[in-house]
Amino acid sequence: MLMSEMKKEMDAPLLQVELDTFDSVPKVFYKGEEITNRISVKLEWKTKDHKAINNCSFEIVHAENTNENDSSIRTISHNSFCNR
Repeated sequence: MLMSEMKKEMDAPLLQVELDTFDSVPKVFYKGEEITNRISVKLEWKTKDHKAINNCSFEIVHAENTNENDSSIRTISHNSFCNR
């Protein structure tokens, strides 16, 4: 990875989900890179109480084209509910 790519990744938010309307396809960015060919996007965030952040979980499933006739299904996920 080039130094400029590392800096971009470090400066970018971990996860961004943009939804223009309830019926639109969300734009998803993970570590500054747009995730295309999205199949499903799940995000859950809970607080321990009204003052403290406690847990976050997300899963992004997307197709990654390997050639014209084939694609692989990839998943990006994190679950801090299991880490507590």
